[in-house]
Amino acid sequence: MVKIKTTVGPLEPHTEMKHAILRKYLNAWIPILSSLEQNLIYIDGFAGPGVYQTGEKGSPIIALEALKQQIVPIKNKVHFLFIEKDNERCENLDKILKEFGPVPNAVINDPICGDFELEVNKYLDFIDDRIKQLMNEKGQTFARPPTFAFIDPFGYHLKMNTVKRIMSSPRSEVLITLVMPELIRFCNIPEWESMINGLFGTDKWKPVNEMPSGEKPNFFQNLYIKQLQDYAGVKHIISFQMKNKFNQTSYFLIFGTNSWRGLEEMKNNLWKIDPTGKFSYSDIANPGQYTLADFSGIDFRKIIEILLELKGSILTIEEIKMHITLNSPYPTLRLRIDVLKIMEKEKKLKGLDPRKRMYTYPGDEYHVQII
Repeated sequence: MVKIKTTVGPLEPHTEMKHAILRKYLNAWIPILSSLEQNLIYIDGFAGPGVYQTGEKGSPIIALEALKQQIVPIKNKVHFLFIEKDNERCENLDKILKEFGPVPNAVINDPICGDFELEVNKYLDFIDDRIKQLMNEKGQTFARPPTFAFIDPFGYHLKMNTVKRIMSSPRSEVLITLVMPELIRFCNIPEWESMINGLFGTDKWKPVNEMPSGEKPNFFQNLYIKQLQDYAGVKHIISFQMKNKFNQTSYFLIFGTNSWRGLEEMKNNLWKIDPTGKFSYSDIANPGQYTLADFSGIDFRKIIEILLELKGSILTIEEIKMHITLNSPYPTLRLRIDVLKIMEKEKKLKGLDPRKRMYTYPGDEYHVQII
């Protein structure tokens, strides 16, 4: 188990990268979902003290800023739940939140000082019971509001059962840190067996003890993704590898969603952060690389080849985006300019609906034919 010796610690480069991914995604998630729903729920399961040693913002403040800094203010409410087990860190977070002040349309609960597994299930019990009551009164089917859970544990006090419950609502998403060094170090210790079983929801991780050390990170990652799919029922998953200053895997940042739109948005954000498409970041690289928006690593000709497999099909732009998102490693960035426009110029695509100018594709409902 990783021991936390100080209330407020330093911000490591790979944590800064993780927060950049979180910030970019929430900046899009909040306005998209709030335009469709009455409320949203944001859960930070291992919230920390709210700030780092030299003043950098922790994940709770990043989430609140994602709401506060929306260019077009949203009309619906976002409910924020922050859970932190360490009492000193929790008290520090409470202080930081009070200093941050109110945020329009935010319902900010006092941070809960307690165990994530226990507290998040208590919260979901309360939310689910309340919603079921309201839905029954209206004669409607139960549906939890869209929920985004950022689960960033220092150790392994996370169970696949809890992830499954969060994801039982089709409009839920998770961003989970799967820590590697301690998992690899302790996986052959009997006292850890029960905890690791809970983490994966199975004991199928045990063959890892017979593997070379270099193969263990990817084995754990692949098993966790498989369990998210098969056990927790998560439809779409993407993983981002984080490495330390020795270029060894520190952890995998794993995103899960039941919406192809959510997958599209996260994939687009990851390509902006890592334009090579490898979805990997190392502390030995330039710590500022996540600020770049270099799309040189995207092979647009490969995307064209993928679309040509649908030759003869009439599709909307939205259907094309969905196909690329679900059937390729590529993002939908610059789709109209670097893919559809080129295809039309090369007589491989034809616009079917009226438009003001050639080589433009107005709106996601615009129809084209692949020829």
